[in-house]
Amino acid sequence: MFRNYKNYKIHLRKDGRYTARVMDQGHNTVFYGRTKKEVQQKLEVFIAELNATAQIKYEMAHPTKYMTLRNWAYLCLNTYCVANIQGNTYAAYERLIRLHFGELGDMPIGRISSLMVQKHITDCSLLVDENGISESHLCRLRNFMHMIFEYAIQNNMILHNPTKGVRIPKTGINENRALSSEEIVRLINAVHNSDHLVTFCIILCLFTGLRKGELLGLKWSNVDFENRTITIEHQLVREYKINSTDEAKTRYVPKTTKTKSSKRTIHMIEPLAKEFEEYKRKLLEQQAERDIPYSEDNYVFPTRNNTGFASKTFYRYYHEILEAAGITDVNFHTLRHTFATMCLESGTDLLTISRTLGHASVKITGDVYLHMSQSHQKTCLDKLNSCYI
Repeated sequence: MFRNYKNYKIHLRKDGRYTARVMDQGHNTVFYGRTKKEVQQKLEVFIAELNATAQIKYEMAHPTKYMTLRNWAYLCLNTYCVANIQGNTYAAYERLIRLHFGELGDMPIGRISSLMVQKHITDCSLLVDENGISESHLCRLRNFMHMIFEYAIQNNMILHNPTKGVRIPKTGINENRALSSEEIVRLINAVHNSDHLVTFCIILCLFTGLRKGELLGLKWSNVDFENRTITIEHQLVREYKINSTDEAKTRYVPKTTKTKSSKRTIHMIEPLAKEFEEYKRKLLEQQAERDIPYSEDNYVFPTRNNTGFASKTFYRYYHEILEAAGITDVNFHTLRHTFATMCLESGTDLLTISRTLGHASVKITGDVYLHMSQSHQKTCLDKLNSCYI
């Protein structure tokens, strides 16, 4: 593909000059010189220019040789993905690229093999501690890589997807554990002792199973204290403003729930409803001091400026409560798992739990959330005593 000036013959003309001829795309370029070295130098410069032009054309025609996995991932994220995903999903994908692509992200995508991807996934399982990160997080990483490699195939950049056949290592980390009875008590006490009034949302989630977006998207029009119900109609989501010149690249806006089954009405138990009413009374007192008028359209859990909570601030409050309660190795979704487990242990049927959680089917509830405690399992199996002869 690339030329070497030494391969071109230099001839001596009858007039004593030296000459060489280069054919490029049907055009002849002839060089003359008084010495052979002079012609050779002219050839060397000209061939170098031709090779530089050819290199540029080759890179444009064969981007897989030079496009790194990280650059391609960002390109896919801001073209294919951005129009079809919500802000939280965009943020999760961007976080995967930024935190978990590592050295593999600097490799040209055309040179990445299945073995490289497998090694990278295995190495990622050891990033946090000796037990590694959760298997579900590794699955999200592999699935995202699979998606961007598929886009590369669509663009004729590669022939095969190197994520096919990649297996997820067993990490021993359980993302779906439920809090114990003792941990629940400590968590509630930590909320009651907190300086941040809005941390009551943790107790509300613990006894309703709301998702984070649903919780932060609640407005007073969704709460019916008379009938002890909460209606879920929308969620607070983060929107990314791609290619925006504004300093703030994101904003939080209420949007309808992802699925039809997510729209639901949840019953509040009496102790929760009473504490919720007390929370509202204290919040309105604080807002009145800051000259914030009450409205049914106000967020139930607002910032000091009466806007929706940013995830970063919300999680800071949540982790402060966890630290005060002496609870580790859990995420916010643990509250939802705990609610489902408490419902199961109290004898609530799967269909009711599924509808309360807003699942599309009972199977999802049974497969994902119902991690029964050993004490509950013992209680259930002890009922077989009467059957033993």
